[in-house]
Amino acid sequence: GSGLVENQQKFFFELKDGTVTATGIGTTYIKVHDTKTNIWNAVRVNVNGSENKAQPKVVGGNCYYAALKGNGTVYTWGYNGSGQLGLGDTNNRLEPTQTNMKNVIDIAAGDNYTIILKSDGTVWTWGYNGYGQLGEGTSSDRSTPVQVIKPDGAPLTKIVKVSAGTYRTVALDEEGNVWVWGYGYGSTATKLTTINNVIDISPNYAVTQTGEVYKIDGQKLTISNIIRVSEGANHALFLTKTGKGYSVGTNNKGQLGDGTTVNKSSPTVIKTETSNLTDIKELKAGAGSSMAIMKNGDTYTWGSNNNNKLGTTATNNQIY
Repeated sequence: GSGLVENQQKFFFELKDGTVTATGIGTTYIKVHDTKTNIWNAVRVNVNGSENKAQPKVVGGNCYYAALKGNGTVYTWGYNGSGQLGLGDTNNRLEPTQTNMKNVIDIAAGDNYTIILKSDGTVWTWGYNGYGQLGEGTSSDRSTPVQVIKPDGAPLTKIVKVSAGTYRTVALDEEGNVWVWGYGYGSTATKLTTINNVIDISPNYAVTQTGEVYKIDGQKLTISNIIRVSEGANHALFLTKTGKGYSVGTNNKGQLGDGTTVNKSSPTVIKTETSNLTDIKELKAGAGSSMAIMKNGDTYTWGSNNNNKLGTTATNNQIY
């Protein structure tokens, strides 16, 4: 096949002898075209820079936070009743405190538990474990890192992304397989056999190479050309390769962005007051609210405006 690159952050890639080189730091998508099957796909790329091992990231759980630094270390702070800070105790922290984890490339936070993905493809967890969401074979809380294992006791390896829900954890491996543990799936990592060739995941959804979306239980959604999914407490957002957005789920605060407060069991298009929202670069779903980052750098927010979290002059919930 052949490949081409779409610039989305004012920096470019050069394709030389099969090597892709970045001239800036940030996030972009490489659009790939298989000329034999005429299938297009978009691969999300984090450009970390020569000094960094990972793309810096901050995630929030239930009254606590975890931060991944570019050097691969992790800091946590806030509520620690279940050991979710990973510091070996259950004492709360008022400021960021470094954990003992190194060579980390991705993090995720669930409801009082933390997921860590290391550069060697292994997954480590700590915190609340009432439903087996730590994936280490028990339902006991942990205040220090434990390694996720498969049903046979072998470590889960070759993972490239992790995602944490309320009480369920999902991981994507380098071959496009989805692994699940926690609520409804037991205390060790189980590979799903009904969904294959996956490129992105959330606690309840998987996006395939062909742009289709499936629920973790195998049900197919009626949307196509999807490249990314972001899931909040009770709703999910989907980004197409052309920069269009869809949403599904609870809509009592207007978090679906379709101009209504009616819940949707099938995907609906994300809109502005006058037209469909287009040229989206990234979608993020939170607890009753949503955010879109546009290709030109603008930001849109909608849904619950509790504590003014939409960051606008509006004082009420927003349906667009």
